[in-house]
Amino acid sequence: MSDNRSHIALGSGLLNFVELQVQIANQYTLVNEHRKKRDQYNEKTRELMRESIQLREERVKFIEQAKNEQKKRDEMNSKVREYKEQRKELNEEIKKARERLNELKQGRNELEDNSPSKSPTKRLMRELKDSEWIIQTTVMSLDKERELVKKIAKLEAQLEEKTTAQNKINEFQSKIIEEAASLGAIKAKLEHSHQKVIDYAKKAQEHHDQMEKLFLKAKEFEKRADELYKQFLEVKKLADDEHKKAVKIYEKIDMLKKEINDLKKTEEEEKQRRIDVKLEEKEKVAVQKLKEKRKKLTMEEFRILVEKGLI
Repeated sequence: MSDNRSHIALGSGLLNFVELQVQIANQYTLVNEHRKKRDQYNEKTRELMRESIQLREERVKFIEQAKNEQKKRDEMNSKVREYKEQRKELNEEIKKARERLNELKQGRNELEDNSPSKSPTKRLMRELKDSEWIIQTTVMSLDKERELVKKIAKLEAQLEEKTTAQNKINEFQSKIIEEAASLGAIKAKLEHSHQKVIDYAKKAQEHHDQMEKLFLKAKEFEKRADELYKQFLEVKKLADDEHKKAVKIYEKIDMLKKEINDLKKTEEEEKQRRIDVKLEEKEKVAVQKLKEKRKKLTMEEFRILVEKGLI
């Protein structure tokens, strides 16, 4: 009866052992599937990270180029300020030059207005020559000659005064021409400075526009890199989830292995128990034979009695 129960228990143990082995095999299949998915996700994360890094490197290049354009723009703006300041100074010089020119013109006009004789110089000279010719070639009374001499003296005085005034006018005119030429030179410099302001301002705007385009391009690359990094985090979470699932399955496999070990231990203990029972029964038979001295002991029975110290 006990042998049958032992056989049934052993059979049940063998069945459980096979079932556990099948479960472990199934769990290894699942864990391999999760590991495969995890590795695929990890490869995807590496790919996304590489692309994100490349985009960020491109972003840095665009930023460096933009900063270079910004530096050039600032240099052009510095030139604009320089030539604007020069233009301001030239405008001030022009203002002063115009004031000097107006003063010279006013001085010349005052000399012309205050000229001692309105008669043209050529007419006075001709009239003086005619009077001198008359007095030299014409016989006249003493009174007439005295009158003519007075006229000549008057004409000479008018002519000298006229010449002195004209010389002063001419001097003013020379200064006016000189000042006008200086004013023209300053205006030319002003035009040059103004053109430089326009040219450098245009270049500054070109560099500014290029800078903004490059910064915008850098921002686009940064946005794409951020999107890829976001995908990276999402895929990494999937990889981590698969890894966690694999770890849990490994834990389950360890539990199943422990169950197998426990089952093996139980079966070994049951097997030993059955052996001990058989030995005990054989010992009883051998002792009984030894007491009766009628039946011959087998070698196994003899060995059992020796081991027990009964012989």
